[in-house]
Amino acid sequence: MKDKHIKRFSASPHDESYRQLFWQYHAYALAVVYRTLGGRVSSKDAEDCVVDVFADVIMHLDTCTAGDMQAYIGAAARNKALNLKRARAAAEFYTVPEEAAGCC
Repeated sequence: MKDKHIKRFSASPHDESYRQLFWQYHAYALAVVYRTLGGRVSSKDAEDCVVDVFADVIMHLDTCTAGDMQAYIGAAARNKALNLKRARAAAEFYTVPEEAAGCC
């Protein structure tokens, strides 16, 4: 399905157009997430990141300008993956091992 068709279908509340968008670009978005995170992510976390990408894309589809949908989804996937990477780095930085905390 071409990008202009996806945008036209998305103007109406048809779930089918969203499904087509998801299945058309799912593998691409997943590859971008894995490449951005460098393979240091579980498949569940990568899939969750991709689902978040498509949720954001669908919510903002009406504000997208005419252009390349693959590039838009790729940028959204990269940004979500970078946010996940930053969140994990911050969590690791602020996590104190039990031994150092004097527990148990």
